Amino acid sequence: KAGSSLVGPTSLGSFFGSASADPPLVCSGPFDPNVLYDEAADRFILGADSAGSGYCVAASKTGYPTGEWWAYRFATDIGGAFFDYPHAGVGREADFVGSNQFVGQDLLEGRVFSWDKATMYSGGGPLLIMSHSTGDDSTPQPANLHGWAQGTWPATGPHYVLTETFDGSNHSVWSWDLATDAFVKLAPDLDLAAAAGVPCPGSACMPIDAPQQGPVSPSPGLLQANDFRGLDAEYRNGSIWTTQSVSCNPGAGVVDCVRWAEIDPAIPAVVQAGVFGSDGEYRLFPDSAADHCGDMAVGYSKTGAAIHPGAFVTGRRYDDAAGTLQASEQAVKEGEGVYAAFDGSPYRWGDYSGMTVDPDGFTFWYLGEYSKDVATTANWGTYVGSFSYACPIVGAAPTAIDFGSREQGTASPAAQVTLSNAGNDGNTFSAMMLSDGANFSLDVGGGADPCNSSVATIGAGGSCTVEVRFQPTGPGPFAGSLTLESPNPANTRVVSLAGSGWIACAAPDTVDLVTPDPVMDYTACVEILAGPWVVDQSVTLTAGESIELRDGFVIQAGVVAVLITDPFLGPP
Repeated sequence: KAGSSLVGPTSLGSFFGSASADPPLVCSGPFDPNVLYDEAADRFILGADSAGSGYCVAASKTGYPTGEWWAYRFATDIGGAFFDYPHAGVGREADFVGSNQFVGQDLLEGRVFSWDKATMYSGGGPLLIMSHSTGDDSTPQPANLHGWAQGTWPATGPHYVLTETFDGSNHSVWSWDLATDAFVKLAPDLDLAAAAGVPCPGSACMPIDAPQQGPVSPSPGLLQANDFRGLDAEYRNGSIWTTQSVSCNPGAGVVDCVRWAEIDPAIPAVVQAGVFGSDGEYRLFPDSAADHCGDMAVGYSKTGAAIHPGAFVTGRRYDDAAGTLQASEQAVKEGEGVYAAFDGSPYRWGDYSGMTVDPDGFTFWYLGEYSKDVATTANWGTYVGSFSYACPIVGAAPTAIDFGSREQGTASPAAQVTLSNAGNDGNTFSAMMLSDGANFSLDVGGGADPCNSSVATIGAGGSCTVEVRFQPTGPGPFAGSLTLESPNPANTRVVSLAGSGWIACAAPDTVDLVTPDPVMDYTACVEILAGPWVVDQSVTLTAGESIELRDGFVIQAGVVAVLITDPFLGPP
């Protein structure tokens, strides 16, 4: 990113120690940090493992990360376990972190923690911590929500967590309903190797330590590829996008490759999956994200015998063939030389990189690692780059119109619908359609800034208007919709329409209730002269009063109760 650093560098310990906390927070031994942005609340979140026994987490007090922060720490060493490899996610009512819990070298369980973000964002406390075990399923990845400004942030439903069985292939989706605290593993398990159609070499997907460019002697050494644990779970438009490093054989031998998948967590099912690799090139520590349009990008480290370790990206458009990455691979930052570290070959590299999408819904940001030409013990550097696909972001306002009650055959005033485009590319509608053309009408030439066509084009940052009217063909409730269809389904918008009709009374009857019949059913038009028209309630009259009757009333003797049985006959 262009420009100068605004703050820091600041160590994690100093950061948490300077944040607002009562008593002042001591975050001992922080490592494995996560940084997230809550699009709905406009807050930044920074969390870090605290010596394997706790999780330190902070939230910015405003939408500016250079300002003040609230900070907390909560214990995570349940049963004396070591809390490791935390991955955080922003939810609707809470924020989440998942971890692997170890006793010695053995995995005790996977575990997910949640805390109420309203308390954290206001500096209240203590945080309400809830947690659940995922048993033998490891590396729980809480879904990280995106899409607030685009209107696709989930309004209801559980929070989802992605886990794996640490075999390089099988993953599972868990559902957490915070209102009832129901935490359930959903069936079936998801075999990403089978879904991608690329089997693991020799039935083992474990990535292999990777070579790097350098002299023959002395050897430049290898880079640690770690393992095939999942590296992210980004949620947008109803899908979770995830990725991992695996070994594969493109044809000339085994290398490290990027496996990625789009998962529908509600079913659960794999929507699509793929593996990206090439001969002689090793891709490590990937991370992926998707924009509003359904385009995906994945970033990773790439190295090889003829490549210095650097940061690279590739991806796919929403309408590319399923399971393929057709965007050309691009270098975010090429490596500058031979990498060495404090531990000897194979040198530690990673464990993370980061891909996310700006709150605008279309700008990707990637933070990756590269070998840096600098004389230090471990000559790695991080580099931040941004890019975008052409992505219109269509909005429609309002999203629902209620025309109220109208007399049969009379048209309502026009209701304006404004269509907008907050993306970076134009959108041409395929069609504008009413589901009920008998009772609702559409005028594409209406409003303050007419679209003038059902296949209008709205440029980036532009808008236009249409108008809808309601003219009931008879009594009763009517419901319909205006569908604004775009070539990309992510930009199709639907406006719900509602209204009710009533029939006018040509010649109401007047009835004297001084000596009414015990029961009189009137089929003629009936209208109460005094008082408001009350729907689905009883109206009490005393003897001697006169009323005009409209169809649907039953008159009883004595103290007379008038029951409205058909609310769609008569004025509101």
